[in-house]
Amino acid sequence: MKLISLKCPDCGAHLEIEANRTEFFCTYCGAHVLLNNENEYIYRHVDEAKIKETEAEYAYRLKQLELEEKREEQAKKLLIFKIGLSILLGLLAIISFSTDLINTVVGPISLLALMFIWNVPNG
Repeated sequence: MKLISLKCPDCGAHLEIEANRTEFFCTYCGAHVLLNNENEYIYRHVDEAKIKETEAEYAYRLKQLELEEKREEQAKKLLIFKIGLSILLGLLAIISFSTDLINTVVGPISLLALMFIWNVPNG
C-alpha cells in the first residue's frame, strides 16, 4: 500500500493517506477533505444543534441581565422614596416635639413610621 503525504488545508497538520483515496478526514481537526486530481475541497462539519443551544443560552443570559437591571432600578427608586419619606417624617417628629403640637400623637407615630419604613425589605 502506497502512502502519500498531505497537509490538511484546514489546520495545516501533516497527514499520510493511502494513494488511491479520493477523500479523507483530518485526524487532528476533523475536516472532511475531498481530493479530486489537483483540487482539494474542505467540508466543515457545522453542529446546528450546538449553535442553537449557544444562541438560546445567550438570549437567556441577556434576559437575566435585563431583569437584574430592572430590579436594581426599582431598588434605587425605593431607596430614594424611603429617604424622602424619612426626612419628611423626621422633620414632622422634630417639629411636633419642639412645639408641643399634638406631642402625644404625631411625634411617636412619625418615629414608628420611620422604623417601619426601614424594616421593610427592598423587594
